[in-house]
Amino acid sequence: MKTRTAVAVTILIALAVLAYVIPAYMKAPDQVPTHWNISGKIDAYGSKGTLLIWPAMPLFGLLMLVGLPWLSPKNFKIDAFRETFNYIMVVVACLFGYMAFVITYATLNPSWDLTRPLFGGMFLSFGLLGNLMGKVQKNFFVGIRTPWTLASDKVWTATHRLGARLMTIGGLGGAIAILAGLPTMVVFAVVMVLILYPVLHSLILYKRLERLGAL
Repeated sequence: MKTRTAVAVTILIALAVLAYVIPAYMKAPDQVPTHWNISGKIDAYGSKGTLLIWPAMPLFGLLMLVGLPWLSPKNFKIDAFRETFNYIMVVVACLFGYMAFVITYATLNPSWDLTRPLFGGMFLSFGLLGNLMGKVQKNFFVGIRTPWTLASDKVWTATHRLGARLMTIGGLGGAIAILAGLPTMVVFAVVMVLILYPVLHSLILYKRLERLGAL
């Protein structure tokens, strides 16, 4: 995805969130739900002004889209995979936008259980991001950045190939499982194991290659 296209899409997402949140803010009572536990139960209330945070979230994605390439040090430049990076940032902005819609709706409708829609959308975004992990080259800002992947090109490549498969399977499978009605906590735990395992894999692989003198 070209940078100009990514910027335009991110701005459109931010405007869509703004167009939804402002009328919601006008209708909301002074005190609204501000936090839900893992079971979807409201466990904190606060000022309705918290709703105004959400239009800024996609813009945070825009800030990363523009700012991170500029911040990248030499030999870790994002330019080498810029179109993939742009796509990743758009997926992140979409996730922020989706969360804004779901949580704003739940704020105005406290009896509505936001758990499955929220986790389903999050897992779907993980699946979309996983599909891109194999294309991410060594950098300091996106990808599976552990001491061992950053220290070895071989470990970086192998870890991201594995991570791409597990993240895609976990994300898409988790979204389907959530929508099918499987227990949220069980699905969440399985997805997190699949997504986080490549971190451990990077250490194991690095130590194996180190013993073999093959780094």
